[in-house]
Amino acid sequence: RPFETLLSPAIGNTAYVVWEDERAQIVLLEGIYLATPKFGPHPHLVSRYMPSTPVRVVLSHEFEDMSSEYTSEVVNKMVRNGRREWIRNNARPLHNIVPGMMRSLNQRAEIRMRELAAKAAFQLEAVLNADIARLKRLPDTKARKAETKRIEDQIAETKPLFAEPFLISDQLRLIRRGPSGKGI
Repeated sequence: RPFETLLSPAIGNTAYVVWEDERAQIVLLEGIYLATPKFGPHPHLVSRYMPSTPVRVVLSHEFEDMSSEYTSEVVNKMVRNGRREWIRNNARPLHNIVPGMMRSLNQRAEIRMRELAAKAAFQLEAVLNADIARLKRLPDTKARKAETKRIEDQIAETKPLFAEPFLISDQLRLIRRGPSGKGI
């Protein structure tokens, strides 16, 4: 299915672009996803510590993560829309590599998303535990105990939501970098 998506007209969230360069040919697949935790009883806490966050991964046809080398700014400056005939003319080799690239792209995006979610859960817990510690330094009253219990409940109800985030595929772009008109 991902291969057929790339062959369809450049509408929506898929594209084929060319980066003309006289160096050796490389085929890259760029995926942009939105990482979002589950929402629960305290959506303001979820969105405060982990709003829908873009996760971008660029993978070479050799399954090497090229995200740091091929930043959005660099790629967007260097590419132009590609002609779909190149994809059709190279359908067999692309059909052999694109599905594996998609699986690897998704796996790497999942790892990044889980790292973001773990960081968000840690920040949530650290900030709210600091609030609890501050409250416990105050005189022992019924209101302080109730506020402490409320914050403890927020941690207990919100932190697990970061353990099960989900990833939404937002954009997919096949990038061919190399001499003009050459095959894979």
